[in-house]
Amino acid sequence: MAHDRVGPLTMPTFDAIGIVTTDMAACLAFYRLLGLEFDDGAEAAPHVEAELAGGFRLLIDPVSTVESFSSYDPPTGGRAVGFAFSCSSPAEVDATFERVVAAGHPVKEEPFDAFWGQRYATVIDPDGNPVDLYAALAPTPGKPMSPELMDLVRRPNFAHLATLRTDGSPKLDPIWIDVVDEHTLVMATGMTSLKTRNIQHDPRVAISIVDKDNPYEEAQIRGLAVVEPDTDMAGMDAISHQYIGAPFPMRDNMENRVLLKTTVTQSRYANLPFEHTPPS
Repeated sequence: MAHDRVGPLTMPTFDAIGIVTTDMAACLAFYRLLGLEFDDGAEAAPHVEAELAGGFRLLIDPVSTVESFSSYDPPTGGRAVGFAFSCSSPAEVDATFERVVAAGHPVKEEPFDAFWGQRYATVIDPDGNPVDLYAALAPTPGKPMSPELMDLVRRPNFAHLATLRTDGSPKLDPIWIDVVDEHTLVMATGMTSLKTRNIQHDPRVAISIVDKDNPYEEAQIRGLAVVEPDTDMAGMDAISHQYIGAPFPMRDNMENRVLLKTTVTQSRYANLPFEHTPPS
């Protein structure tokens, strides 16, 4: 029976990822190796859930549950869906990989240092789903920024930060920024923001900055970013003082605050001899 719409039309919210498993016990054992928690006795349950970072859920149903209300045809062919787990370090990627493989699970990709700046490995869960493990590699020594560029950053000019979504498309955000040293820039945000999740998946970023008073003074920067906790908001407050002369006013969810430390791999500074006099 169709339902009449009440009130304004809203968009659905992405909430969960589902797995249909042919062996609930083996499936739960695999994901416990990756740190997910399930209730005792869940192996016999007709439906199991685990909480994921960011408020999402992993839903696991045995084939019998799905067949109780719909038909089910096992997937065939190549990679239709996969899962990914962010690790705290390259060493954790290797240790997690070894733990999963020692438990008898197949290997898709041995750990390797990917050209995009991550330690990466892929294992296979009991139902044939590929599961990626990754962590940012230690940044390579950055290229020093010019004094003029660092001065542009230290002034209260907005930057625009470009990150890469998991499908490869770019995301662009205006953001506050500051200098750490001649090789490093810092920004602040929340752990659950899309730009943070993008950087955890792919640390490559691009940044542009234009002077607020002279739009012909500008910089273009490329780098590799890492996510660091800022739960006392010391980093956020230092940046905030540069822009509004006071600590960051929004103090909710301090445990969710992070810094985006970016090692500069390429930069360009320019100050063109133009006067900004557009016609009225």
